[in-house]
Amino acid sequence: MKEPTVTNTSATVSSKANVQFKWQNIALLTLVIFYLTQFSLDLFVWKIMFGNLGGDYSAYWSAAKIANESGYVDIYELDKLEEIQRPLSPPELPFGIRPVAYLPVFILPFQFFALIDPYVGYWIWTLLNVIISIYYLRFFIQRITGQPIENRLLFMLLLSLPFFTNLFFGQINIWLMICIGEHLRAALAGKPFQAGLWLGGLIIKPHYLIVIGFVLLFQRYIKILAGFTVSSALITGLSFLMIGIDGFKALLELWFGYANSLPTADPFIMMNWRMVGINLALHFGSFAGWFIAIIGMAITLAMVVYLWRKRIAIESSLYPIALMGTIAATMSLTWHSHIFSGVIVLAPLAYLAQKDQQLPEKTLFNWVFIPPIIQFVVIFLAILIRGSGWHAGPMLNLLNSGSQLWANMVLLYWTVTKFRTNSIF
Repeated sequence: MKEPTVTNTSATVSSKANVQFKWQNIALLTLVIFYLTQFSLDLFVWKIMFGNLGGDYSAYWSAAKIANESGYVDIYELDKLEEIQRPLSPPELPFGIRPVAYLPVFILPFQFFALIDPYVGYWIWTLLNVIISIYYLRFFIQRITGQPIENRLLFMLLLSLPFFTNLFFGQINIWLMICIGEHLRAALAGKPFQAGLWLGGLIIKPHYLIVIGFVLLFQRYIKILAGFTVSSALITGLSFLMIGIDGFKALLELWFGYANSLPTADPFIMMNWRMVGINLALHFGSFAGWFIAIIGMAITLAMVVYLWRKRIAIESSLYPIALMGTIAATMSLTWHSHIFSGVIVLAPLAYLAQKDQQLPEKTLFNWVFIPPIIQFVVIFLAILIRGSGWHAGPMLNLLNSGSQLWANMVLLYWTVTKFRTNSIF
């Protein structure tokens, strides 16, 4: 008498799973249409390139063109960048110089692109990013779990808002994704020095190393620190040979410029607590806005401290969880953090979603689907209130960028709850 009940229950569960998969497929297809629409609007309706679409690629292209023509020292000269970027910039949009605040080593790949038309180069760069990302995520999951990555998981990651914006603006953050992925793979294999070598690759955007650096010191990961020191010293040393003291001074000025809201830094559309403080301050005053932002920073930092308060072996199953939480916290805390840099978390996110399904589907779905849904709502609201005279920009920015901040904080919260339920803690 019990067997039919079990069979019916299994059939019910299977039916619910099929319905869920169908809704997921519809959601993924909707994201594809939404993203293609954004590309199409810039290309065919507004006919604008290197405004938003490809804007950051144009910065890399112009810096590489300067490097080819007059040397690496000049790639940080704003006047020379303006000479190249202004003709590329859409005349109907306000012009703002896009500096490249990277060590010159990372400009090397773009020197080839600077030899070809920037419009053609952008699409080649975009295609390369897609191909490399698909290949790497397949490679990473196969090597680290011994299983091929689930196609649905791969599609979800590639249709996340950070990945889309990385392609849309022509950004370079796939390098961050690979470095974190290889760091994690080496750590779990018990190769701390190699893990540290890969971590040094994050020096392309050194602000993403701040929290991780304190963790390495607090946990006394000596071999990881040694590897990190070697790779970062090699990258920095080679860069010094390329640009010298004057070049480094110019680069430091750019870094401080971003910290002090260089016009193209766009802090009001970042995915961090700084963005919250800036946008809330415009509506409720500096004290109220920054009070809320500082409280958010304090809570975020406290959660990171909780994750690492005890020793974690890098080969343990807890390390990927703590690493993902730390990256999520870093994206929320660091002073310069745009949505497209969110691809830095894709490797540990993919690992935890696939490995024994440690990461709940609900948490993964929230991270993938909620930010683009909110972005669509923001675009719709912006169209509705356009011309009404209502100054809603800060609130719309808060809603749009805050959705990715919220999604990252959900990841961090999950890591904390995972540690709380672990018996050794």
